[in-house]
Amino acid sequence: MKWNNITIYQLQEIHSCRDMSHIEKTMNTLAIVKDWSMDKVESMPIDELTTELKKLDILNTLPTDKVRFSFRHRGRRWKLAKTTNEICGHHFIELQQVFNGDMIESLHKVMALLTYEVDLLGRTKKVTDAQAHYQEKCELFLSLPVTTAYSYAVFFSAVYPKLLETILTYLKEEMNQLKQEA
Repeated sequence: MKWNNITIYQLQEIHSCRDMSHIEKTMNTLAIVKDWSMDKVESMPIDELTTELKKLDILNTLPTDKVRFSFRHRGRRWKLAKTTNEICGHHFIELQQVFNGDMIESLHKVMALLTYEVDLLGRTKKVTDAQAHYQEKCELFLSLPVTTAYSYAVFFSAVYPKLLETILTYLKEEMNQLKQEA
């Protein structure tokens, strides 16, 4: 069992078990990670169950993968935003709304907002219906390995405060210019 075998969707399912008792959470986590029914987990012999539960120990440590700003998923190529120039204004506004919620529950949405699809040469693909494309990415990224999302989320959370500061400075300058014109 490795972190790159866990998808964002599975992580969200595991996260939804956070209010359960320790044993319930552990049993549910095993069912989620192995894609087994709870009936199967509950009917396992103790020796077999113990062996399977030991494989979950990896979940007690955080993923350590390095951030990759480009990746392939489901036969498509993607790039992640590294700078503020790569983020659209409406994406920034949507990020504000997403960050007001639970980060794990919203991880696939954050990834969808901060990625863009590229062709074989790394050029951004044109999108005709941005909203439909965003919804498609949200669905697609539920199956993204946690390791890709986690390393980028750590990077972005370090950059995010600086992004807010830059945006605030820019907006103040724009307001001053508007006041002068008025």
